[in-house]
Amino acid sequence: MKRGALCLAFAAALLATDSAVACNGKNVLFWDNFAAVNSGWALYDKDTAKISGGSLKLTPEPTRRAFIIYRADLYEKANVCVDAALREGTAEPAAAAVGLIFAWEDYVGFYYFWVSPGNGTAGVSRWSDSARKWLEPVSPRKLEEINTTAGAKNSLRLTIDGAHVAAYVNDRPFVEIKIKAPELGGFIGLEADAPAAATFENFMITDLP
Repeated sequence: MKRGALCLAFAAALLATDSAVACNGKNVLFWDNFAAVNSGWALYDKDTAKISGGSLKLTPEPTRRAFIIYRADLYEKANVCVDAALREGTAEPAAAAVGLIFAWEDYVGFYYFWVSPGNGTAGVSRWSDSARKWLEPVSPRKLEEINTTAGAKNSLRLTIDGAHVAAYVNDRPFVEIKIKAPELGGFIGLEADAPAAATFENFMITDLP
């Protein structure tokens, strides 16, 4: 294990949270407590994304999506965790969703694992650059594990092993799917869908358990 990864693992262990415990790989590949902006985050609008004070806030414009991508590394195999919430004081209709982007491949597309606390559903969507449209590998499903209380956190986790992906909500299994995996691994990101703003905390990527 590289020296940098060892230091990162040690720092993450010192500040372990419930979300970090869910990411139970042995080696921490990336960890961000959002105390300050990490230069690895890219492809985002600074008017809609704010990083400070221990959280990342995404505020999409009306009828739009706001997202941010971690482009410092590609991940073919990874265990990804984050705590996500629709922010209190914002509109939270059934259409509002928040979640993890994965398998992002430039000029090809990406996948989006999301939860919609307003109606207690979760799903996996895929954006295809070539088709210029959204596809639904996993259509919206009701899920009792989703915390639907306004402003409450939901812990989201993905295990990515090439074309095999498993999604979890609050550490309970949601779905396992096969994806069109990028040959060299894909980028990971975060997204919030209008009209609600979202807050993310405790973002961590480890190796597979």
